[in-house]
Amino acid sequence: MRAPLLLSLLIAGSLAACAPAPSVPPEPPSPNPAASVLDFPARSPTVAPRPTPAPVPTASPSPTPSPARALVPAPLTGLLVPQAAAIRPVVAVMLDDHVDARPQSGLASADVVWQAPAEGGIPRFMALFSSKAPTSIGPVRSARLYFVAWAAEEGAVYVHAGGSPGALGELYRTGNGTTVWNVEGLAYVEGSFWRTTDRWAPHNLYTSSDALARLARDLRYAPTPARPAFAFAPPVGAPAHRAAFRLAFSYGGTEVSYTFDPDTRTYPRAENGIPTTDASTGAASGAIAGGPVAPTNVVVLSIPFSPLNDGSGHGRLDAGLVGEGDALVFRAGELVKGHWRKTAFDAPTELLAPGPDGIPAPIALVRGQTFVQVVPAGTPIQIRGAGGAEVPRPTPRPPGAPY
Repeated sequence: MRAPLLLSLLIAGSLAACAPAPSVPPEPPSPNPAASVLDFPARSPTVAPRPTPAPVPTASPSPTPSPARALVPAPLTGLLVPQAAAIRPVVAVMLDDHVDARPQSGLASADVVWQAPAEGGIPRFMALFSSKAPTSIGPVRSARLYFVAWAAEEGAVYVHAGGSPGALGELYRTGNGTTVWNVEGLAYVEGSFWRTTDRWAPHNLYTSSDALARLARDLRYAPTPARPAFAFAPPVGAPAHRAAFRLAFSYGGTEVSYTFDPDTRTYPRAENGIPTTDASTGAASGAIAGGPVAPTNVVVLSIPFSPLNDGSGHGRLDAGLVGEGDALVFRAGELVKGHWRKTAFDAPTELLAPGPDGIPAPIALVRGQTFVQVVPAGTPIQIRGAGGAEVPRPTPRPPGAPY
């Protein structure tokens, strides 16, 4: 009997050893004081959620305008534009004014337009684009050194097709952003520039704002946003102001005239009696195809010009850019006599007139587009009032006399 009993006890012990241990909840891990709470979030005991209180109605706050939709003054016109348009850099494009180049594209969309004489009695434009982006700009023509100096006032992307030796030498030396960012259109005719078939060369080279923006990015140019070129304010009467509704002057064979329009408070422009129009098309141009070119302000600067004698035989001109000279400002149907001042090649051209205390102060322009007409010193300027009567031109300053 003992053997079977012993066998039974051995079997029972063996089965007991093989049976699973009873389930016991594991101990929670000891907290690691060196661990970050972001890596090891603390455990919280489960608590029944509290009922959410009913919301108390409150007055809706006034909508805050989106920064992208906020309007701010454009640096070159003073007009209110979206902020994105106000911080664009300036693109300065040389434009043809040969009779075969008219009507040009982009003049009505420019913030500021400079025009000055060139060789052969044919003037040339430089249009500054910033707040608007025209879909067509041209015809693009060659550079002249004095235009480079005016573009340098804004650190502009300077667009041209060739140029005089002096201008090209300056552009190759400082066109990497030192004064301007050089864009030679003849190097990119197959991409960012194109020639139209409705005009003869060289009056048929065109580009666009989008094409120039892509090219500037490809070239890794980094121009700064536009900076204010003029002071803007509503016109204020003063003894130095005269009523002036029409002005006219001549660049050799090209007579330029402006006639004030009281309804639009602009100055529709004409050359040789033919209204200046803009051939641009597309909503982005900011101008109607064939629409008039009518700036809000017209500034006439008298600057000394002389033969350049650069050996080319083309009769190119040199301009006395640095210094002072007479300036006439036409705005809102009135004339303000003053003077211009430019202290260095890339310094701004200031428009000044004596203030109430006799100290020169900036001449404020009316907000809008400005045409700057640069004429050789001594150029006759015809000024007429509202009734057509001739207004005596302010007496030019004698040479050497203080302003």
